[in-house]
Amino acid sequence: MNLLAGYEDPSRAYHNAGHIRDCLEQLDHHSSLADDLLALEFAIWFHDFVYDSKATDNEARSAEAAERFLKDTPICSKVGELIMATRHVADVLNGDSCLIVDIDLSILGRSAHDYNRYAAAIRSEYAWVHDDDYAKGRSRVLSSFLQRARIYTTQPFRDRYETQARLNLQRELDSLDG
Repeated sequence: MNLLAGYEDPSRAYHNAGHIRDCLEQLDHHSSLADDLLALEFAIWFHDFVYDSKATDNEARSAEAAERFLKDTPICSKVGELIMATRHVADVLNGDSCLIVDIDLSILGRSAHDYNRYAAAIRSEYAWVHDDDYAKGRSRVLSSFLQRARIYTTQPFRDRYETQARLNLQRELDSLDG
């Protein structure tokens, strides 16, 4: 299995090797929060291994690929569970699931410049979607994050990124409405 090859697909403007590198750097900075560092590292490497902007089962297919690769290892099922947490649909997470989700979402709380590059890359990955439909769908996603009591579940991520994430999300939402 050539893990990096999947991340080098030119259609991946955001969900590429740069995103994986950024997530691994975030994990390095917050490794003291990890219960199972090795499982988290594998989960980060695999969490976007399968990415098709037209599909709804990317995380499940990525988890399956990770579990095939890690078959018969003690971390196999944990890695699959961590990858499934990156669907960002569950409010109640714990332990390493919280950490991988916070790592994956850390881009939301970066500088306005970095966030704008991220938002443009996401739009590029959905270039096949008509502008009006994209605005409606993206607005739903952004609003769902803004409606949460907390975007980040771990204190260090909340302290560092929560305020800026809310500003970035609201700014993009406003631009989609305008």
